[in-house]
Amino acid sequence: INDSDTKTAALVALARLGAEQELLAAMDSTDPFIPYSAAEAARELPSPSPRVTQKLIKLATTGQGFHTRSSAVESLGAMRPSTKEIVSVLIKAAQDQDNDVRAGAMTALGQLDPKFEEAVPVLLAAAKDESQTVREAATAALGNYPNTTEARLAAVLDTIIAQGEIDPVGGDAPLEKNADTFYPLLEKMVGDKSLDEVRRAVAVMAMPDLVFSSQALSNEEQKAKTAELLEVIGR
Repeated sequence: INDSDTKTAALVALARLGAEQELLAAMDSTDPFIPYSAAEAARELPSPSPRVTQKLIKLATTGQGFHTRSSAVESLGAMRPSTKEIVSVLIKAAQDQDNDVRAGAMTALGQLDPKFEEAVPVLLAAAKDESQTVREAATAALGNYPNTTEARLAAVLDTIIAQGEIDPVGGDAPLEKNADTFYPLLEKMVGDKSLDEVRRAVAVMAMPDLVFSSQALSNEEQKAKTAELLEVIGR
């Protein structure tokens, strides 16, 4: 088979059928595309054994090419139960030079079950990563950990301010993607005169777009929030 899409489809089909041995063999292929696709397909296995986890760890740490490493790293987040060994590999991958590998590590850390608290500081640091893809993956992953909302917002705002973004929503998607979660906190920030003016200004600039991105507000509530914002701007 020469067509890459067909190869990928075949590996996914094998995984869904529980053909673990065949998938493990594919991960050892000398064709660089096959281990990448096999690692990705591993997420479809009904009940992957520890052998799959160990093979993914090997690909995540020594696999040829960033595509294979990122695919293996992200699939580790789907292995059950999550283990300290998996977490250790993911935390190391969070320092990888490649954006895709780091983003895959963020996604995987968010999917851990059970959760590991040592993942939180790694995710918070990655929420300020130079790559927007990594920042978005880290912010989304933090949403799966309790009591991190304020820290997530702080990390996003720090990045916006550091980059001097004029449009905080268009410049950094995590704000808009977390509109319903972040809006109440931004609202408090606007009214908190103990905060520095730059932070409050970014909050004010972000809020109108978040109002209309919110899935929780009715049209009437959006209009009311808009009126409140106009009052804030007029102060």
